[in-house]
Amino acid sequence: MNIAVARRPAATGASPEPVASTVSAGICPLCRRPNGCAMAAAGAERAGAPPCWCVAAVFAPAALAQASALDGGAACLCAACAAGAS
Repeated sequence: MNIAVARRPAATGASPEPVASTVSAGICPLCRRPNGCAMAAAGAERAGAPPCWCVAAVFAPAALAQASALDGGAACLCAACAAGAS
């Protein structure tokens, strides 16, 4: 599943960011490896999907902030990046 994401304006003096990007819901926006997201894997069939690993995970605040800056929170982090390993 691909999601179009609008980008935030770049800070003054920073290089401009793309206006839009396409991200895959099944790919971690930080390391670009599969994120193991059960919801992305279930696609349109979410009603019967098992709970995702992230339900019980503790996310590193810096990793969440970095991912949000990259894709607006459109894709889940992988377990390693969520723990702050990247």
